[in-house]
Amino acid sequence: MIKPDYWNIKPHTERKLEILDKYLNAWCDILFKYYHKNPAWAAWQTPYFIDCFSGRGMYHKNNALNSVKGSPIVAIEKLIEKKKSFEEKYGEKIFPKCRLIEYVPEYAKELEEFVSPYKKEIDIMVHCGDFNDLIGSIVTETGYSPAFFFVDAGGIKELKKESVEKIVTKSGARDILLNYVVDGQIRIGGLAQSIFDGTYKGKRLEGAFKTIERLEDFTGMEIAKFLEETNNDYKEALATYVENVLHSNNKLSNVNDRLQTIIYDMKDTKRQKLVYYLLFSSRKNVATDVMKSIFKESKKTETQQTSLFDPEIWEIK
Repeated sequence: MIKPDYWNIKPHTERKLEILDKYLNAWCDILFKYYHKNPAWAAWQTPYFIDCFSGRGMYHKNNALNSVKGSPIVAIEKLIEKKKSFEEKYGEKIFPKCRLIEYVPEYAKELEEFVSPYKKEIDIMVHCGDFNDLIGSIVTETGYSPAFFFVDAGGIKELKKESVEKIVTKSGARDILLNYVVDGQIRIGGLAQSIFDGTYKGKRLEGAFKTIERLEDFTGMEIAKFLEETNNDYKEALATYVENVLHSNNKLSNVNDRLQTIIYDMKDTKRQKLVYYLLFSSRKNVATDVMKSIFKESKKTETQQTSLFDPEIWEIK
């Protein structure tokens, strides 16, 4: 059950939304200019933004309800702003599309209400359902159009490896900003280890095995192999996930279509505790260079305590 204060925005969520907004600003500039220079690339006239875990679209702050825009509204407003600017400058039309996925019907209904006023200016569709069930058809819809996927899942049970691979193996340009939550996999890894070494004290062994299956769905690895390769270490587990999931297409003969990934460790600045990692993947150096700059700028808002990946953003190719 969702806590009553669940939609009160946290400082690290605000930083994440700032990162998203700044990258979308650059993303639009790059894509729209590519289309202007190459009008024969018809698919580039309809770039996609896909918010895979949209939420209700608005947050509360300081007892002010619906006072902070969530990722869907941030993206929609940025796309409209850049679309108008491009069309005024070049006299050419561009047709961005937003596809928003939300699992909870109540939140999907609220999201629909929040985005409805924007529909006269941009193509928006709200899909209510499980990301893992819906993402395949949405990826197919994008065709060869460039697409940006914001994958902000709340936990590993919501995010299966095979679903992420549908994004990774999409045809054409695709950028991915993924929230990699660490607590779930470390907790489940510890649970599995206790079963293997005979120290498990729980009474619901069947339920424990179902929980372990979630981690296997998330990483695409057998739990024993996962524990062997990661030893329950944050950084090793993260590297394994990137190589096993986000870089699952890096055996392609066309090296220009392979993804590279940079990683930002998002902290609770008050406690200097790791909350999650933001993983950004793209096949273009220009994109990862832009995001590196944004990540480093965001670091300046944190305390001066050395970060796990400071002074450089960690990169996995």
